[in-house]
Amino acid sequence: MAVLSVTQLGLSLGRSQILQDVSLTVEPGELVALLGPNGAGKSSLLKALAGELAFGQGSIELFGRDIRRWKGAELARQRAVMPQRVDVSFPFTAREIVALGCSGLTVFERNELIDYLLQRLGIGDLAERLMPTLSGGEQQRVQLARVLAQLWNTRGQRLLLLDECTSALDPAQQQTVFSLLRELAKEQGYSVVAVVHDLNVASCYADRLVMMAAGRIVEDGPATTILEPGLLDAVFGLKARVLALPEGYPVVIPQT
Repeated sequence: MAVLSVTQLGLSLGRSQILQDVSLTVEPGELVALLGPNGAGKSSLLKALAGELAFGQGSIELFGRDIRRWKGAELARQRAVMPQRVDVSFPFTAREIVALGCSGLTVFERNELIDYLLQRLGIGDLAERLMPTLSGGEQQRVQLARVLAQLWNTRGQRLLLLDECTSALDPAQQQTVFSLLRELAKEQGYSVVAVVHDLNVASCYADRLVMMAAGRIVEDGPATTILEPGLLDAVFGLKARVLALPEGYPVVIPQT
């Protein structure tokens, strides 16, 4: 059974058609990257999948059940969402923010999990720092730790919906995050749908790339199919060469 099944989804905000005829399936253990230019509908699709935006046409099924039939607390045990921005102005420490994602754990288990996640994301030394004092990239990794903590002890299928979860990170930090996400997908069966702007990061780590433009999915497939000069030009207006690496995935090199 698919973890996520979207069929002919349509979404309007006011008089604007945001999503049109979007169909998408995500299987257990898949890491899927949503690509496309600004305004393509990627974040709106993720918000619809998270239940934050009501859609007018089509259907969304999570774990074989219509999304509208899930209760919030029940769904939160199997699906976690990281939006594009999570502003924290209160003087919470990084540890306290990650603890918000923990439930059903003893104090010892909670602290052990928090320490583990912060270490894996390269911010173990920031546990007692106040969130407003952290850089954008540091805050982003703390929020990701919170989201991961939410599903960590759930049994069975789990779905992560991540909207530009590495947008403020340098290349080494992006590698740390996506290596962990890929590990969770391949070794623990997480399904991950992530909005990604870095085409080469998506190529390296994702199983499938879903290219969007003007509220539609224009292509869905492996990086070798999606990262093609003609499609990149048509969707992004990007002039680029695409080279196949021996490792089996392509890299995009913009032309000057």
